[in-house]
Amino acid sequence: MTKRGEVQENEESNKVKTNKVRKQSLQYKIMIPLVILEILICVTLRLVLGHRMKTSMVSMGCDEAAIVAGYTAKQLNAEDVTKLVQADDAQLYQSICAELQKQVETGDVKYCYLLYTDSSSVYYAADNESEEAYGSTFEENYTHLQKAFQGKNMSEDYIDK
Repeated sequence: MTKRGEVQENEESNKVKTNKVRKQSLQYKIMIPLVILEILICVTLRLVLGHRMKTSMVSMGCDEAAIVAGYTAKQLNAEDVTKLVQADDAQLYQSICAELQKQVETGDVKYCYLLYTDSSSVYYAADNESEEAYGSTFEENYTHLQKAFQGKNMSEDYIDK
């Protein structure tokens, strides 16, 4: 072969190599942005759906608490609760605490207690966890719980851990 033939063969092999390189390069140029776009979509969906699920869980927890509170209120005798606040009756206190404990066991709730107020402070009337709770001061102040003492539903936009 002549030099001209060798040069022509080299040029043809270079064309084949550059075509392969260009073809792979084009695939990567398309694939990389698509992969990045998929990752962005997945992250965005995770953030949006995670927030939505958290909001829905809190809402469902508040609804369940309202249902259990309503059911508990129907189970308790309002006159007995009034008597408990006005007079120190150990037997009545035990029966109310037993009813509250039953609600905790059957209602999938963590705490169940009754509160009363003197329009400035809030006190425990009965607590399913402690027999000594009667008359002790509740952590929250009256202004925070005022709506509840007026008979209105009250819930927070979070759930304690």
